[in-house]
Amino acid sequence: MSYKCLWATRTWPHPNFFARQRELSKHTQRISEAGVFQGLSGSQLREVFFQSRRRTFSPDETVFSRGHCGDHLILIQSGLVKLIQRSRSGGAIILRIAGSGETIGAHGETPNSGSSCFACAMNPCETLMWSRQDFEMLERKYPVISANVCGELSRRLHDFEHRFAGYVNEKAKRRLAAGLLNLLKSPALSSTGANTVTLRRDELAQFSGVSVFTVSRTLSEWENSGLVNLDTHAITVPNIDRFAYKTGLAGGGDELLAKAASAALP
Repeated sequence: MSYKCLWATRTWPHPNFFARQRELSKHTQRISEAGVFQGLSGSQLREVFFQSRRRTFSPDETVFSRGHCGDHLILIQSGLVKLIQRSRSGGAIILRIAGSGETIGAHGETPNSGSSCFACAMNPCETLMWSRQDFEMLERKYPVISANVCGELSRRLHDFEHRFAGYVNEKAKRRLAAGLLNLLKSPALSSTGANTVTLRRDELAQFSGVSVFTVSRTLSEWENSGLVNLDTHAITVPNIDRFAYKTGLAGGGDELLAKAASAALP
């Protein structure tokens, strides 16, 4: 048989094979960057991916409702999701804003916990989701995942304790300044190199534990003083050091909340 005939009869990969391989590589790379799945090998990451299902959410669409926080583990691949807690009077506070590479859901709740927290997409979101049963199976098979979960929850508890201490011990304007500085440190929320946070006024109020009126009034004052530049849904801080100094947070938001936490101790 001639070389030409051998070439013609050879079995070649399906035309979509390489595209599928690139897609698989992209997803496993994103999974490996999530704190929960760090330390897994390439083959283990592929297994984790094949256990997931993909889902997209539109802006303001519910990601999970009250009482269903623990049904799935959700890895955000792009976009932002806010976790909201409502009081008995109907007021809302944003507990956390999660972005690309972060996880929400099953690892923070026990089954049937009855959590009143719910989550909404802030903009178009692409996610990977694992059912609680599948995630628990992966934890049993790969104990490093359980260790990662403990570390992730410990970090979140530490962050929340600092924010809570600020709510109790600091005045509204300083809480707002500290919240804005902390948001600027979030890679998911701040524009790289631009010191800009993309957030509505009501969302900033819910995150900082102040009223929308206080947010609007204070941001106007800061804009007139040249501390911030305002756009429709964006807040830019041209000089973070100057902003921190002028608002009395020379060490940044974290230092303020750390002092507040110390003051709350007996």
